[in-house]
Amino acid sequence: MDALAAGPDGAIWASTSIGINRIDGEHRELYLNGATAMGLAMEAENALWAGTNRGVARLENGKWRYLPMPAGIHLQDVTAITEDHEKGIWLLTPTKDCTGGPTAVSKIFRTIVVAR
Repeated sequence: MDALAAGPDGAIWASTSIGINRIDGEHRELYLNGATAMGLAMEAENALWAGTNRGVARLENGKWRYLPMPAGIHLQDVTAITEDHEKGIWLLTPTKDCTGGPTAVSKIFRTIVVAR
């Protein structure tokens, strides 16, 4: 299990190696089959955000949608997601230099705000 989030209905969302699962105590449903998420977050408006190996996805009204990112921003490695008090969504991603290595210990992570 890579990430957990609680839904407004009491269900638990869990990311595993086979996809994102919704577990309500009696049933388990698989979503985004084959996508793994290191970051899951339920926002105040009850939409679920997932930072997956395929990009950033949002589940709203029963439909998943991958979000288009601005040019030059690639978010296949989101490790955490949270919502701030102004309803802004913050994504935590590892920062890498052009060789694929970390730029410095103090700069391993960067945050990006995604406008909705």
